[in-house]
Amino acid sequence: MLKKRQGQVIDKSNSNGLGVCEMWIKLFKENEQHFEAKQFDKVMTDKEITEAMLKAFPARKNSKIFHLVHKVRGRYNRGRLLKGVEPKIQSFKYVRNGKGKIERK
Repeated sequence: MLKKRQGQVIDKSNSNGLGVCEMWIKLFKENEQHFEAKQFDKVMTDKEITEAMLKAFPARKNSKIFHLVHKVRGRYNRGRLLKGVEPKIQSFKYVRNGKGKIERK
C-alpha cells in the first residue's frame, strides 16, 4: 500500500502499516524490552536491525540510512525520532560474542 505524506511516497507494504521512523522506534523499543526481560534470543544486533528494515521496506533497498543503525540510534536517544521527546528507555548496541551470547555495548 502506498501513501503520500508531505509529498513523499511511503511504501508500508511489509511494515504492518508503519512508516520508516515508526519502524525504527518499534525495533529500538522492542530490542530493549527483550534485553530487560532476558529474552536474549530475541535481541537484535545492528546487522539484524538493518536486515529487518530492508525486509520491511524492500522498495528502499538502496537507502544508505538502513545500514547506519548507530546514527539513527543516536537520533532516537536524543528524541529526534520522537518529536523532541527523549525515550524513557535508551537504545543500546548489541553484539554477539564468539559463543553467540549477546552483549550490550
